[in-house]
Amino acid sequence: RGITETYTDQTRVSMAASTVDALMALKTVSELPGVDASKIGIIGFSRGGNAAMYSSYLRVRKAVLGTHNPLKFALAISFYGGCEIAGTPDPEQPLLQMVGDKDDGLSPASCIKTAEILRSRGANLKFIMYPGGTHGFDVYFPHNMYAAKEQSWTTCGSAYVDLDDSTYHIGNATVSAKELGEFFAKCMTHGVSTNYNRDLQQKSWGEVKAFVTKNFAL
Repeated sequence: RGITETYTDQTRVSMAASTVDALMALKTVSELPGVDASKIGIIGFSRGGNAAMYSSYLRVRKAVLGTHNPLKFALAISFYGGCEIAGTPDPEQPLLQMVGDKDDGLSPASCIKTAEILRSRGANLKFIMYPGGTHGFDVYFPHNMYAAKEQSWTTCGSAYVDLDDSTYHIGNATVSAKELGEFFAKCMTHGVSTNYNRDLQQKSWGEVKAFVTKNFAL
């Protein structure tokens, strides 16, 4: 694609493209000799977390892999992925989603809202919001980082797209696609903090270990 980075402009590669990439990777790996296709999971960080979550949505998976194709990720794990799209996940696919309430790279309010929607639609979801967690809370740096040019959605509140009925929402209001786009354009700012938190690193990594061990019966 010739794209070197997306953090200053996430539209350079659409979230749909990233999700398609993840599902096509699943298809490719599942066809390799000696691979148990029922034991392939996905874990994503930041933008990759979006793809991990969205790949579980039935409408998305069927559109990419085919309506009658049973292939799916055995589990999905998202670290501080965005939460701007709701859908109906496969109820048999375990999901683990972890975000920090001080994450200025996404909207924590949208994460809470979409988690509620997913659970109401039968999602097998464990959602964890870590107090004090910023974007990249588990990534070790010798000092705190601040990406001044990175896009930030933290002031956007609860705003999302519902894939199931192709509707657009700001808070409790249903709006047009144009209105949601204009809203995001106005509320989007720049500047994202990455503050390593060893306690949250150990807690989140422990959650991943327990989640994988349980669901893969290790």
